[in-house]
Amino acid sequence: MASDNLRDLAASASEALNRVGLDGLQAEVVLVVDVSRSMFPIYRARIVQDLVPQLLGLALNFDDDGIIPAYAFGDTSRYLKDLRKDDFAGWVDREVIRTGSDYQQRCRYAPVIHEVCRYFFPEDWDRPALKETVGRLFKQERVVYPMLSAPRAYPVFCMFLTGGECEDEEETSDAIRRSSRLPIFFQFIGLQAQNKLSPFRFLKRLDKLGNTYVDNAGFYEPGDVRNPTHLYRGLLNELPDYIKRKEVQAMLRSEAEGGCSTLDYRPGDEDDEDAALYALTAMPTEE
Repeated sequence: MASDNLRDLAASASEALNRVGLDGLQAEVVLVVDVSRSMFPIYRARIVQDLVPQLLGLALNFDDDGIIPAYAFGDTSRYLKDLRKDDFAGWVDREVIRTGSDYQQRCRYAPVIHEVCRYFFPEDWDRPALKETVGRLFKQERVVYPMLSAPRAYPVFCMFLTGGECEDEEETSDAIRRSSRLPIFFQFIGLQAQNKLSPFRFLKRLDKLGNTYVDNAGFYEPGDVRNPTHLYRGLLNELPDYIKRKEVQAMLRSEAEGGCSTLDYRPGDEDDEDAALYALTAMPTEE
């Protein structure tokens, strides 16, 4: 029964992708879920539990192996067991909120953004940023973040569920600016319990964040998470423009042409500090 429902959701997501011109897009997908105290009424109302299968249905259109890496965050970041198409029923209760002790007090985005980007871009994420002085009359100091060192085979689509304002806006802004130099798009999904308003002021300002290479963050606040047609339309509102940008296309190259991929790598697999780098498909050398 659950598998039949997932097939229907994947078909609905496929129709939505066709409408926005993204049919056939391959991408690496990651799911991030908020477990801060603001999420307690949302989990209790089983909003996340109802939403996860729909997100998996969308993800299957980007990456048909049906295995999605996932993280939980609050004060810190916690790597979860993969969300799998053959074992997704009960995943939230089994892996995300197992007991009340899995809730964390604070809502901080930056730690999990760092973990996700380090997972997909281990060779680039921790490279140091530089500072330069700009302006003639009114000189200002600007941070110059490192660019992608080698093209990737697939963009990364991060579905980021949250129920409240983050408490580390400066650190999160810095992380988003750094990530804008890499082929990763963060789709923030703002959730709220019934009759409770969450302004999400910070997320609504991300489009105006300065010193970004490209706008790689979207925000959507679904009115009804149980309506897949409306949900997919909202989740795909900004992704098409991002994928089509020349700056993003320049960061992508097929695997046959030497694009790097982390499809077979998982956190925790590393027996040594170079394992993540070994997971990347090596660029071919010219004779």
